Amino acid sequence: MIFAQIKADLTKALKEKKELELSVLRMAFASFKNETINLHKAELTDEECLTLLKREAKKRQDSIEAYKKGNRPELAQKEEQELVIIQKYLPKQLGEEEIRKKIQEIMAQNPGLAFGPLMGEVMASMKNLADGKLVQQILKNEISKNEEKK
Repeated sequence: MIFAQIKADLTKALKEKKELELSVLRMAFASFKNETINLHKAELTDEECLTLLKREAKKRQDSIEAYKKGNRPELAQKEEQELVIIQKYLPKQLGEEEIRKKIQEIMAQNPGLAFGPLMGEVMASMKNLADGKLVQQILKNEISKNEEKK
């Protein structure tokens, strides 16, 4: 379970005095604890933990972009290091081609479906395995290709 793994790695990072890793794992652990309180649960499922970790990874990616635009490479580098630590606990993300195939499959099963419902279908089928921005971009591209064929 992800929660147990992070808890064990947190203890290990504390003993080995890995400051950055310790900081990131504490953040994740606190995020999990807060969510268990909010949901009135004893513990989170792996899927709920993955959702929280993806949210944290997204925050880091957004910060990296902002720091690079603001010409703050030292802060962007720190965020990148944190992102690497978080990504160790996330499943491997699907590549563009795999996403494109899945989108084409779903579009074939649901002809005439609008963008919003299609996006929902695609994201539900990929469950934490693809970045939403990338899926959105590919889906828009595939919809425009289909419209050109008509």
